[in-house]
Parts: sequence; structure tokens; C-alpha cells
Amino acid sequence: MLRNLFLLCVRTINRWKSSSPLAKRKKLITLIEKHKLSHYIWLLTNNGVDPGTEEHRNHVLDEQLAHLFIHVVFNYSDVILDMLQVQEQALFEWQVLTYEIPQALEFIEKNGHKFLEATPQEVEDLRYELDIHHCGDNPRDPSETIYKVPWNKAPISDQDIVLHHGFCYIRASEIKRVLPSLYYSHMLNARNNDIYEIVDNTALDEDQTIILRSSLVMALERKHLSTNRLKFNMDKIASEIWMFPPCFRLIHDHLNDVHHLKHFSRMQYYDILHGVNADCAKVERYMYSQFVEQGRVPLKKYGSYKYFIEHRFGKRGSCIEYSTPDCRVYAQTVKNQGECNGCPFSKNSAIDIEELGAKLTEWNCPDDDKQQILQYKVAGNCNRACETFFKGLHGVEPTSKIINPLNFFSESLAFRKEDNNDEESEEDFAEIFDELFKELPERHELILNEEWRMTIIEKKTGFDLKLPDEDSDYEDFDCLVGRSSSLCRDDNVIVN
Repeated sequence: MLRNLFLLCVRTINRWKSSSPLAKRKKLITLIEKHKLSHYIWLLTNNGVDPGTEEHRNHVLDEQLAHLFIHVVFNYSDVILDMLQVQEQALFEWQVLTYEIPQALEFIEKNGHKFLEATPQEVEDLRYELDIHHCGDNPRDPSETIYKVPWNKAPISDQDIVLHHGFCYIRASEIKRVLPSLYYSHMLNARNNDIYEIVDNTALDEDQTIILRSSLVMALERKHLSTNRLKFNMDKIASEIWMFPPCFRLIHDHLNDVHHLKHFSRMQYYDILHGVNADCAKVERYMYSQFVEQGRVPLKKYGSYKYFIEHRFGKRGSCIEYSTPDCRVYAQTVKNQGECNGCPFSKNSAIDIEELGAKLTEWNCPDDDKQQILQYKVAGNCNRACETFFKGLHGVEPTSKIINPLNFFSESLAFRKEDNNDEESEEDFAEIFDELFKELPERHELILNEEWRMTIIEKKTGFDLKLPDEDSDYEDFDCLVGRSSSLCRDDNVIVN
């Protein structure tokens, strides 16, 4: 219930007519204080662990508390909803991985997906195909349950499933691999508030909770990877190629040189363009100009190339929304003949030290940074190499770790906005952040001190945070939450 009350705060803020972000931020802070929901900022990261308890002190990372506090207060809606969505997805994945298969199927069935068991006749008819697709060291167990699901609802690799008459037949031992992907699609398309009730009834043991919390740190770092905030105009690919990471630029240069790309290079190229929300039709036209107009691909064969583009963009075939893989996936890519995909800074890269050095010079990377990057390549430290390249290119360090190609693009996008004087200073926020990280034994108590937090925010922002008298601005909200005050005065809730 507290979760829904907090979301009502956020959504009510968004319905107000005020267009000033500062005004909305102030109202959010005031609402949180008025309805005694401020402690819930911390509960969001703690999965229900009350602030100030021994369990809280032992297991919650201070960075999560401070980071979420800053962004909830000053970015109000987006980060809260994004964080909740990431949290519920991670929670579900860990829960499914610890369930026995029947429990997992029951859990997913509650959310609108039911897996049917294949009939004995279907299993017998497909016995040969099931044996061929069995990848284990031991022979397939003929008594193993086989489930079937519509073919476009099973986003796992072809070698692990059997396609027959519009269904994917999946062995019980493989079913867990498809559940998180299925649930993720369901979450994006149809869930809204229903998921919160499900998660409220989900329990994790201590080890699972610790692992989940640590995964949320990475989620916080990646919050700006939400692709609906990125946009790239394919018509400007020549002039704005500098915004892309080296892995993409290497493929792009190869495309311009030979006017052709092999399969895995095309896949990486399209996945990154899809991640930055490039228009599929414009990408297709650009590839047509490279492949067909340059005479490298016969027109009669281009149909398969076009289909592949539309498939990677989720327009054809199974219509799966492919995400851009993380850098570690590209770093582990094995070199294939004629391919230029993967990470150029990894030891598995198709490009050697000399070629990489020449490319860095061509891309106007300063000599000092170039030497440092080459050392990182030898050591296999791909992420640091990419961050050093960003610094050499833009003259500033990236504001967050580059763990995905989209990180590099979004950092470049932010850098371009700063160059255009479209800046939103975060100096005050950084000062508050530093205050929250004071090296004091009582740091937890300091963070949880309501009066201290409000004093710091008033000092840095000029907001007057004294609670108002009954104000007509809040009437709609009060009607929505009803008896919220009584609900929040639970003995287990700590409110300073």
C-alpha cells in the first residue's frame, strides 16, 4: 500500500499545471513530508527493510541510499518509475531462479502466460527433433516434460527449441531461461500497478536480497540507458559519428571502406542504432546506398538484408525488441574471419595493437591518451580504455562508467548539450551528495535525520520547506490517498 501511495505522490505532481521543474520538485518534497512518506524513499532500495534497523545497517549500501535520495528529490518522476521497474524485474528474475519449475510456472501464469504441456502424441511425433536439439552431455530423458508456447513468445536460441506448427516446444530443463524474457515483455506492455501487489507477496532469503541489492547499484548507474531519452538522426551519421563508441565507429569505417558488412558486424551495428532510437526506414535507406548502390550486393538479394534490419528493429518476424548488449558481451566476442564486430579494446578483437593505434590517430585521440588506451588493451581492461578514449575525444571524464555502448552515446549527447549552453548545473546536487558521504561513524543516523536533510536542501536550493497549512493545491491528492496518515503510522515504520 505504501508503494502505491508514494506513486500517487509522483503522479499527482505530474498532473499539476506548473511547468517549472523547481516548483514541481518543491511540491514533491512538501507532499512527501506532509504525508509522512519520506522514509519510503529508503524503503524503495531496501525491499521492505526499515531504516535504522540492524539488518539495514549490515546490508544496505550507503551509496544506494544517498544516490536514490538525490535523484528522487530532484528528478521526481522518471527515476522513481524507472527504478521501480528495474527493481521488480530483478526481483522476479531472482525469485524464478530459486523456484522449482512447477512453482515458477504457477508464478508466471498469474501474470497472463500459461505454458501448455505437449501431448504424448506430439512428443512422440517430435521425438527425433527433440533428440537432435538436446545439447547436454547425457542422452535426453524421454520422460522429461515438454512445454509448448507460441513461437513468438519464446526468445531463446533456436538450437534449444523445436519449432512445429506455430509452437515452440521447450524442455522443462530449459523453461527457466525463457521466463524472465517473457515476464520482461509482459511488464513493459501490460502491467501498470498489478506488479506491485505481486511483489509485495514475494519473499527473498537473505542471500538473494544481498545479491539483488548489489545488482541495483548497477541499475542506478545505467538509469540513463532508458532508450526513450536517446534519439539519433541517421541523416547526420557522417557529421555526428563522434558521438558513438569506438566499437561502432570501427564497423562504420569498415562499411565506408568496403561497402559491406558480414553477419555479426551488421547485427552489432543495427543493435546500437536501434538502442539510440534511429529510424528503421532511414537505416534501411542508408544500408541500401552502401550495399546496392555501391554494387556490393545484387538487388535481387537485398531483400534478405532488408528483412534482417527490420527484424533487429523489432518490425518483422518475432517482433522482439532487442536490447543493446553490454560491453562485456562484445568484449567476449570471438574473432571471426572477415568480421569487425566486438570490442576493439578486448584481447579477442579483430584489430591488433598497430591497427588500433592507427585508428586512434585517425580519430584524433591525443598521444598520451592513445598510449594509455593501448596499455589498457594489452591488460584487457576494456571499460577503462573506452573511458580514456572518451576523455581524449571530449577533454572531460565521463560522468558515469561506460559499461554499454549506449553509455558512450548518452555521455556524448550530454557533452554536446553543454557545449550548446543548454546546461542544467548539478553543482548544488554534488555538494549535497558529498555531504551525504561524510566519513562519520554516525553516517546512517545523519542520512536518516529528517531535519538535517531538509536544512541541507533549503541551503542548497533556496526552497522554503516548512509544511504549509491546509492548501487547496493538495485537495486532489488527499482525496486519492484517503486515510493515508493512519496507514503510514504503522509501528514498524520509522518516521523521524
